[in-house]
Amino acid sequence: MGGGPGGYVAAIRAAQLGLTTAIIDQDKLGGI
Repeated sequence: MGGGPGGYVAAIRAAQLGLTTAIIDQDKLGGI
């Protein structure tokens, strides 16, 4: 999942639902 604003929120929600997540971004977390 990307590290932009949408990916970050999606990863948090997926983790809340019990899924394992990984955020991958080329540079700093936050995407943009």
